[in-house]
Amino acid sequence: MLKIKFCLFIFTFSFLSIFSQEENINNYKYIIVPEQFEFQKNENSFQINSMTKFLFKKYGFNALLSTEIYPEDLSKNRCLALTTRMNDNSGLIGKKINFDLVNCSNVIVYSSKNATSKLKVYERAYQEAIRNTFESLKTVNYNYVAIEDIFQSPSEPEKIEVEKTLVVEVEAPQVVKVMPEVKTVVIPEVKKVVKSLPIEESKKVESFLIAKNNSNGFNLVDNANKLHYKLLETSVNNVYIVKGIEGVLFKSKGKWILEYYADNQLIKKELNIKF
Repeated sequence: MLKIKFCLFIFTFSFLSIFSQEENINNYKYIIVPEQFEFQKNENSFQINSMTKFLFKKYGFNALLSTEIYPEDLSKNRCLALTTRMNDNSGLIGKKINFDLVNCSNVIVYSSKNATSKLKVYERAYQEAIRNTFESLKTVNYNYVAIEDIFQSPSEPEKIEVEKTLVVEVEAPQVVKVMPEVKTVVIPEVKKVVKSLPIEESKKVESFLIAKNNSNGFNLVDNANKLHYKLLETSVNNVYIVKGIEGVLFKSKGKWILEYYADNQLIKKELNIKF
């Protein structure tokens, strides 16, 4: 019996060791973006932090700023999330940026590639370098899988050998042991239920907006001169950051498209703009 317990211990330890080596970004449900990275002097300077959150959402992650109210499960278990650590590796010329995703034990689970920008304007240089380093996530194919699901959903049925000893009492005060009977128990495969992702909502604005110059880009107003959106220029032609809703405006096939997130759903609008 002692030998059996020892074997089970060795098997369990080996399994957990292998599993821990296979831990990856898919085992985490949330991404937390700090309001201020180490190299920043002020919170969300150059809109870096809000843009970082937007880019994570663009690649399918459930991202939130550190100052937002956490979901109930994250409030109870901080280890459900990875925290973003943006690294400024810049030299004398241009900006060089990459980011790490760190778990609750301060272990780096994922590191992006280094990306550079040679733009001279600080704000545009940081934004371009950060967008470029997020290109690393194109090959990640993130799909959240809870760690407990891995134990509950084996890919193949497991067979467990169970030793059973039968004890028979006779009239005399003796105990007769019968040869061990071995049974094979087959654990059926548990199929994981995959929830379909919400279909992104598409909205179209029929009326047109007028673009008026401001110090950093344009104000989009209607015929009554009512402000609808404030656009901030980026280093990419026909791409603007929309201030206040953490969205982007870009031109695609001759049309202006506005994208932003609301209630964890991607909203797309086609805007009729006169510049």
